[in-house]
Amino acid sequence: SVQWLIIEGPDWDWGFFFPKRMLPLLFPEGFTSSIMEELALAWPRILGLPLSDTTSLEEQTPAWKDVTLADAFSFDRWALSLLIATVLSVIFIVLRAGFNFICPKQATMVSFELTAGICVVYMAAIGNEGYYLRKQMDDLIHGFDAFAYHENQLMLGYQIYNTVFLFLIPGMFEWSLLLHHVLTGALAFVSLFRFAQGYAFFFFGVIETSTVFLIFFHSMEYAGLKKHILYVISGALFSVSFYIYRVFLWVIPTYEFWQHMLNEVIFDEEHGKNVMSLSAASLFLLASASLTILQAVWAKLVYKNVTNALQGKPTSGNYSDTLNEQDEQHVNGKKVN
Repeated sequence: SVQWLIIEGPDWDWGFFFPKRMLPLLFPEGFTSSIMEELALAWPRILGLPLSDTTSLEEQTPAWKDVTLADAFSFDRWALSLLIATVLSVIFIVLRAGFNFICPKQATMVSFELTAGICVVYMAAIGNEGYYLRKQMDDLIHGFDAFAYHENQLMLGYQIYNTVFLFLIPGMFEWSLLLHHVLTGALAFVSLFRFAQGYAFFFFGVIETSTVFLIFFHSMEYAGLKKHILYVISGALFSVSFYIYRVFLWVIPTYEFWQHMLNEVIFDEEHGKNVMSLSAASLFLLASASLTILQAVWAKLVYKNVTNALQGKPTSGNYSDTLNEQDEQHVNGKKVN
């Protein structure tokens, strides 16, 4: 049929590039119930937040099509995400106060990057464990997993932090970043309500592995350490990891995601009309296409910067370059006067 020709495809093995069958040789049995998972699931209990009983979390979480405004805006759903955004903001303020004595001109961006790095490392660790070391969810679209639920909470809080500071830090705003933060935050929020949670570990965790190197690279750049060997190493690691995670590995789960969404939600009358929300499915497919285009745009930019760096040419403009240009204009203005 036409539907089969368009939608059906090979049953991709998510471990195509990273052979999962080798993991039992590297890690002992029971390793999947690690400190990271225990810590993630214990956070609500430690902080005394609502929905702290993970055993009944699934029962207290309605499917997206059954969500009411009261469910969507209840403190229970937003508590941990808002707390994460608040804690990140406090860490930023503390770091900025300290870096004002070390590198006052770049204190804002160094503090922002290091603060983001704390959350990104945590999300990447949870994502890699959930994706590679835990048993894959039986139903990636309709299923529920408390560990994946926590990953969505983390991503939502992180994107709230990113979006707020995108407007607060002068010269940082970019439409592509705003699109990325808003779409990713929306996906994380909808996914809380038992929608496509099986993909949270990869898209909200595994691919953030490359972001870890980017944050370290930017932090050294903003701190004026471009000549340090670690700056070069972190830049190289980011460039390589970006293409591994956000270009090559991105294709496999994205293809599988579209296959599942089209087969099980859009064209499956039972699931599409009676179980899942078509509005959520449309949001996810639109966001997936938009984010994939963004990855392609950024991949081109990374390639251009790497090529320029190897040829000894200046790389594309960024926040630190903007500050330097402002300083030069200020100095030149003084000279003219």
